[in-house]
Amino acid sequence: MDVVTRKLMKDTVSVVRKEVRAEMKREMKGALNRVWERVWERMKPVMEEETKKEMKRTMKSGMRVWKQEMERLAMEPVKMQPANERAKKKRAMESTFSTQDVPPERNFNQRTSLDHQIKKSEQVEFQLQFINNKLPDEIYTNDEIKHDSDGSVEIKLIDTISRETVELDPHSSIVIEIVVLDGDFDSDGHENWTEEQFNAKILTKRQLVNGTVRLLVKGKQHITLTDGVGTIQELRFIENSSWLLPCKKYRLGARVLQSNSNRGQVRIKEAITEPFRVLDYRGRKYKKHYLPSLDDEVWHLKRIRKDCKFHIRLIDNNIHTIRDFKQAYKTNAGELKEILKDCSESNWEKIVKHADSVVDDEKLNASSQGKHDFRFENLPGQNSSQGSSELPLFPMTVFSTQPWTAPTYFQRTRPECFGS
Repeated sequence: MDVVTRKLMKDTVSVVRKEVRAEMKREMKGALNRVWERVWERMKPVMEEETKKEMKRTMKSGMRVWKQEMERLAMEPVKMQPANERAKKKRAMESTFSTQDVPPERNFNQRTSLDHQIKKSEQVEFQLQFINNKLPDEIYTNDEIKHDSDGSVEIKLIDTISRETVELDPHSSIVIEIVVLDGDFDSDGHENWTEEQFNAKILTKRQLVNGTVRLLVKGKQHITLTDGVGTIQELRFIENSSWLLPCKKYRLGARVLQSNSNRGQVRIKEAITEPFRVLDYRGRKYKKHYLPSLDDEVWHLKRIRKDCKFHIRLIDNNIHTIRDFKQAYKTNAGELKEILKDCSESNWEKIVKHADSVVDDEKLNASSQGKHDFRFENLPGQNSSQGSSELPLFPMTVFSTQPWTAPTYFQRTRPECFGS
């Protein structure tokens, strides 16, 4: 035989052997499955019967133990407490919750049951509250914490029932502590937190990546109430809130100082403010006006940050203010766009639109003068002979008979300084 024939026969034998082995495996697997099915059919009734018997034995054993325990309890004598001991315990409880130290206005019913007094002692009777819990949305570091309106941030102690300031109670002169809280605390606004939950959200310091620890605030954090009212003074943030994820905001909280927090059985609930952001003081100079004027620097326009490449290029081309920008746009808009060549089309449109909305303050004031004439008319029932010194409460406006037309800067789709 030649080599090709021998190789062909060898390959054929190998293929036949593989098919025979595969067929034998399939037959053996099928035989084993059939044997297992027969064994399971015979064992299944036996296993079910054994399971039922085991359950019955367990139930009988449990019932027997329960009956023995009930019989033992029934045979034991009842231990009655002597009457004198019960009386002593009752007097001790009444002295603990005595009403002699309670002010007359809080002693509503002298015959309140002992159980009601115990329940009342566990409730919150007093609560700290910020008189105005809405601080500025943004506070800069190193700035004293104040309100935008009146400046001072005040805290008062109120009665949870009457909601009035507590002025005469011994608690009206307690020392409280101002703390910093996570801005996510009490996000639902229900104010149903416990003392442990409040303390768990207190922030005292920030640990940097290099291991350095930095405090969040500096200043006077302990305040003594006077007639139930205290004022935050000389308190400043020294660390911004950008590191606090995910909300990046703080809250201010007020609680009773731990050294005097265990006065009697009274629970004084803590106070919190609305969340706010704390920004680094160095970012104040980069803050933009919502409505800039023509004499503001050009970086006050949208999409132009201070000291960025656009700002530097504009300064290099002698464009310092928004007025200069508008004049350059009027003179040669293409050259101005070439200066901001890296600016996308959408950002270019936003910059131009924002500059277009800036109006000269002098022209705005001049256009608003002389448009309306006001005089006072006699009200019904008023004597026409009254002097001019007795003016009515409500002015009557007399408008010009000419149809009203909008000022020119509202009619134009593009200001004159930007060209037609």
